[in-house]
Amino acid sequence: MKEKMFHMSIKNHSRMNRKKLKIESAVKKGAYRVGMDLVDEKTEKKYAEAGKGEREKIETVTLLTKNSSEKFHNPQYFYNEIERAEKRKDARYFKEIELSLFRELSQTENKELAMKLSKEIQQKYNLPIQVNFHKMHTSNPHCHIVIPLRPIEGEHFSNKKNRDINKREFVKESRERWNDLANQKFKQKNLNLFVDHRSYKERGINKIPQKHIFYRHISEDHKKEALEHNDFSKRYNRKSDLRRIKKEKKQEIQVTQNVRKFHRKEVRNSMENTKGMTIHKLYKNEIDYLRSRYSKRTEILEKQKSQVLQKKENYKKQKELFKEKKDRFKSNVFHKKMDYHELKLGRIELKGQLKETSIFNFKTRRHLKRQLIQNRVQQKRKKLEIKREKSRYSHQKSLLKDKRKELNKSRKDVFKSNLKQTKAVIKMKKLNKEQSRVKNKIIDSKIVSLKDYKKQHKLEIKPLSRERKKQKAL
Repeated sequence: MKEKMFHMSIKNHSRMNRKKLKIESAVKKGAYRVGMDLVDEKTEKKYAEAGKGEREKIETVTLLTKNSSEKFHNPQYFYNEIERAEKRKDARYFKEIELSLFRELSQTENKELAMKLSKEIQQKYNLPIQVNFHKMHTSNPHCHIVIPLRPIEGEHFSNKKNRDINKREFVKESRERWNDLANQKFKQKNLNLFVDHRSYKERGINKIPQKHIFYRHISEDHKKEALEHNDFSKRYNRKSDLRRIKKEKKQEIQVTQNVRKFHRKEVRNSMENTKGMTIHKLYKNEIDYLRSRYSKRTEILEKQKSQVLQKKENYKKQKELFKEKKDRFKSNVFHKKMDYHELKLGRIELKGQLKETSIFNFKTRRHLKRQLIQNRVQQKRKKLEIKREKSRYSHQKSLLKDKRKELNKSRKDVFKSNLKQTKAVIKMKKLNKEQSRVKNKIIDSKIVSLKDYKKQHKLEIKPLSRERKKQKAL
């Protein structure tokens, strides 16, 4: 399956262009998207974009809501009404979805896809939508979906805006929906293609995304930086792909080897089982297996115990350190707080002196003001010092907590392993008793383990246990 490029950018167009620091008309923006000569009725300025419309063969489709005038099918009226509806200097005109369409699909199929998405948005948010198809005959087919923020009421836009479309959910939903529509179309056409709206990070792919270069709008320095970044990312991505392919091949080889080993083991076991085996031997094998596990666990337990002792010592050292630092911290904070209060009192005195001095005594007033500034700086420093001391104390406290957690965790591990060992000992004793009771019978070839034997011979074992209980009662 080949991955196709997923491009969907959602922008907000407003009256104030913050990059150029200019006020722009909605009619100007509309003329570019429609590819027509439009006149702004406010300023009587003409925006000529008919040449662009002919070159790119732009097609426009407007989807209107119920009880809306047919005048809105005319782009001249549509964009002038948007301009009239907005009053603020920084007003937002409309939201635009820019979609890149697919070369593998025909023009009609691409148009159907874009129209399906825009109809769904219109039905959900009850807003008029204008869809503009650009360069459909070239290698870069794309469309601009224009969504005004106000619903239509008769021949004019409403006074209230639809705020739901400005939420982040709209961006997520529209991206996911376009992804689903495109993949469904590829399946219908039986094309080995797919599209994914998620980033490399979300998909867990170790790749660096490339930068999109706008040759018209970006300076030469930015172009060079972007090109260098893209070259580096291409090289890095090739290496990561090669590593991934090597890993996959290694995993396949390991799987095949494991399957072969497992198959051989099964054959050997079946060969051994065909030979006559006694119940006594089955019990012996089970007990030997439990003993081997017990010996391994004892080694692990000893290691765990040594770790517990080490962690205990570390915790004690940390505790002693914390106690020493706690006393030091308390004394430091106390002295610094006292200094801070003294500085506060000094500031009050300086302010009183400033009030007492006459306005014409410039030198003394200047000197007092300097002292006030110095006092303020010293107060801030003291506050910072107190904060630092507190942060150091909290850091030491967190270290002590971590050590305690580690110790408790290791103790729990020791307890669990001890429990397993006791269970193993009880099981071994139980098996020894059962072994003494059962006679040396030959097993069928179908029986492989002790569990299978117990399942098949439940009736033989149960009465023995009952007899034993009766004997105890006597």
